[in-house]
Amino acid sequence: MSLIVINTLNVHAFTSGDLTEIRELLHPQKGGPSLPYSLAYGTLKEGKSSAPHRLLRNKEVYYILSGTARLRADGTVHDLKMGDCFCIPENALQSIENAGKEELQFLCIVSPPWRAEDEDISGR
Repeated sequence: MSLIVINTLNVHAFTSGDLTEIRELLHPQKGGPSLPYSLAYGTLKEGKSSAPHRLLRNKEVYYILSGTARLRADGTVHDLKMGDCFCIPENALQSIENAGKEELQFLCIVSPPWRAEDEDISGR
């Protein structure tokens, strides 16, 4: 594998099914290197939250870059701040909320790599 340099600002942003603004930085099925995970940069504006959802076959790691988050995962609530990291097991009902006054910025690492068909956004 050769060196890959990606600038987040050069990656197209889109609103994911769970209502988070996402920039997929590394994804093996989308032209990225052959990795056992995908890496995305996510943001939420003040007062916004992702829709409750489950990753049916994936583990997900959130790493908070800036801001304050309230993470709900399978009935527990965790307040997170810059530098905090949290691993969510597969099939856990989860959502992340911007609990602060500034934009929430975070990384999402999903293993195996995220696929839309592995995500349930019904909130149940």
